[in-house]
Amino acid sequence: MRNIRFISFFLLPLLLFSLFPKRIDAVPTKPPEGDYLLGGLAGLVRFQSGRSPLSYGNRAFGQLMDVDYGNGILRMHFLSPDWGMGGYHMVFQLAPSFPSKKDTDWDLVAVTTPGREFQGEAAARQNMVKLIRPLPSFLHRVRDDRVLDYYRDLDLSSGDPKARIDWKKAEALHEPYPEDPFLRILYLDALMRQGKWDLLERKWSGWRSGLEKPDNPLLRFLSSTIDRGIRSKKSSEKHQNAHDYFMRYTRMKQGESFESIARKAVDCPESLPPPLPPTRQGDPIPNYLNLQICAKVLRVEATFAMITGDNKRALDLLRLTYELGHKVGGEGTLISNLIGVAVRGITLAGMELYLTNACRNPPEAEQFFHTLQNLRRKYASVKWDDYLQHQYPVYSLLPPEASRFQEKEVELRWYVLEARRNALLGAAAAWHAYLFSGIFPQENIQFGPLLPDGPPEDPFSDKSLQYLTRDDAFHVYSLGPDKTDNWAAFSYDPTNGTISSGDVIVEIPRNPRYPFPLSGKTGTTKEGILRQFPNGLPRDLFHDDYTGSLTVIDSIPPKIISFGPDTDSMRTRHGELLPLDPPYDPTNGIVSNGDLILELGP
Repeated sequence: MRNIRFISFFLLPLLLFSLFPKRIDAVPTKPPEGDYLLGGLAGLVRFQSGRSPLSYGNRAFGQLMDVDYGNGILRMHFLSPDWGMGGYHMVFQLAPSFPSKKDTDWDLVAVTTPGREFQGEAAARQNMVKLIRPLPSFLHRVRDDRVLDYYRDLDLSSGDPKARIDWKKAEALHEPYPEDPFLRILYLDALMRQGKWDLLERKWSGWRSGLEKPDNPLLRFLSSTIDRGIRSKKSSEKHQNAHDYFMRYTRMKQGESFESIARKAVDCPESLPPPLPPTRQGDPIPNYLNLQICAKVLRVEATFAMITGDNKRALDLLRLTYELGHKVGGEGTLISNLIGVAVRGITLAGMELYLTNACRNPPEAEQFFHTLQNLRRKYASVKWDDYLQHQYPVYSLLPPEASRFQEKEVELRWYVLEARRNALLGAAAAWHAYLFSGIFPQENIQFGPLLPDGPPEDPFSDKSLQYLTRDDAFHVYSLGPDKTDNWAAFSYDPTNGTISSGDVIVEIPRNPRYPFPLSGKTGTTKEGILRQFPNGLPRDLFHDDYTGSLTVIDSIPPKIISFGPDTDSMRTRHGELLPLDPPYDPTNGIVSNGDLILELGP
């Protein structure tokens, strides 16, 4: 009996356990061997037992310097010589996708903190950050030796997207592995490189549904690159790609103006950079800074229109420039987003100048309100991270505390712009009510009829914007990034720090600071103009001094000038300008000698 009990309690469970298959998620005892696609299609690494790995392809992450393996974790050390003295060091930490398999893919699980430069591998290792979840198949196993020869032929350093590449070799790599999504995209990449657009579109049409919705964000990113390339090509052929017009600013033709190009760009359905195949990650960044110059020129022209009483043109130029900022931001990269935010910031400052100085009757205030409200509604569904949709997927997997500084800056600047735009809407409704009644609102209902429920929401609080009357002026304000109510005592200034004290304020004085003549008639002499503007003329965006104003030229008739993109305001001596530059002509170069000149009639 005792023997039977022993068998029942001890041997029988062991016997039953042996009859069922066992799941063993064992840690691999060896590092990877063979050929692996790196970071999507950015490069190829061949791991060799007892020898240093071979690395080919794009240097998007820098040069592979070292690889070590231990406890099932693979670490890859890269050095980018383009960053700082001695190079910029980055370490990637990877874990096997399927530990029980011999030839498994490897997932990215941790990276050196992005956005910081570390001198030396040790420092890079000490500043690792774990991803929210692994990025699957950051190393993707390819069981075909020909892939090494293919990547060896990719002479990416030449800068030629078609350099030494035979698309049929990519096709031959794909054919034995038709279900491998990475080799599918490698084949599409080769077709894009060689300009085989008809074949590329046919293949993409059949494969896109399976490539665009995988659980792997890396594959989604690569698929998006293919799709954007095809769309960019088609849009450009139809002259409907706003990016093409942005690039026109660097090589403007005779007779073209910033305004004419901006109108064509804004009318385009989308803006996409030229087609760049996925194997060319780290492509050159277009010179978007020209768009900021364009925005400033258009704002100066809007100010000139206010001075001459052409409010309709002034408001239309400001609307156009605001939409231009949204258009460039829609390209989906960090730099395009930053430039888009900057362009809209330049515009909103111009709109504040218009509201507080040019709107002198209820119809003008109402027209301004509806123009800005329509812009708000048009882009209401767009969020700040929508304009980062084509960022490399590693960044979307970083924990909040490790997100790149630049992305935090974009997010903050975006919400500061929203706060200023909403404050302008509230201020427009308040000014409209004042022009009717002679009294600024003291409660929400008095913002009617334009905003009968009061001012819009504050992006930096869970309430609506605040408002108060002080020093013969009405203030509509947001709490700002520090989320502290400073009672509109001082304005938020980002140069004091990303998150610093100050409210985002729009102030409406009862009497305008710049009393633009209602009839558009200015003085016939320099002294007459200065008497019309006792507080000076509005700010010159191209003055060397940030607070410098537009300049009046003592001529017959007088002229009002901005120093233009070459910002050579140092030509002034004791308040006199010698000599006067010719009119600014962007066809001579985006930054070239010349002033923006308002010719005043007799």
